[in-house]
Amino acid sequence: MRRSTPSREVAGREQASRGNHKKKRARKVPDIHEAHKQLLTNGMKLIEEPRIGRDGKWQLHLYDPDQTCVELVEFTPVEKPCCSEYTGPHPKP
Repeated sequence: MRRSTPSREVAGREQASRGNHKKKRARKVPDIHEAHKQLLTNGMKLIEEPRIGRDGKWQLHLYDPDQTCVELVEFTPVEKPCCSEYTGPHPKP
């Protein structure tokens, strides 16, 4: 039985929805929901909603026209990380 592969168009949309994480910048924010609200108020079109990442912190991915990712991340986790807990003091704003 032959395994189907997605068309280039579908594969391109899937890549675009994930962005180019090879070119990624992260910025810390005190409140991800407030940052999300402000971006929407300023007219930015977002393709993702805030979510809790594997590190247990709220995060939001933004993409420029070249699909470079800018990740907004809160300073402290809100739930236990998936792999190992951060043992040092968390950064503050």
